[in-house]
Amino acid sequence: MRGLPRSPENTDDVYDEGLVRLVEDFQRDHQLTVDGIAGMQTQIALDTALGNPGQPHLIRPQNPQS
Repeated sequence: MRGLPRSPENTDDVYDEGLVRLVEDFQRDHQLTVDGIAGMQTQIALDTALGNPGQPHLIRPQNPQS
């Protein structure tokens, strides 16, 4: 997963062009709509990617029932 390492210097809470590019890269890597917006699907993917061991994950069913 791409991104910046956690450090005290990375505490800026401004959603600037650099962060938009990081979100777009994450979306691209996770086959999401690439729009640079951390919407619901992106947040779910982030939560899953950053989850703790043993934590439940939201996943798409392999064979959804129609």
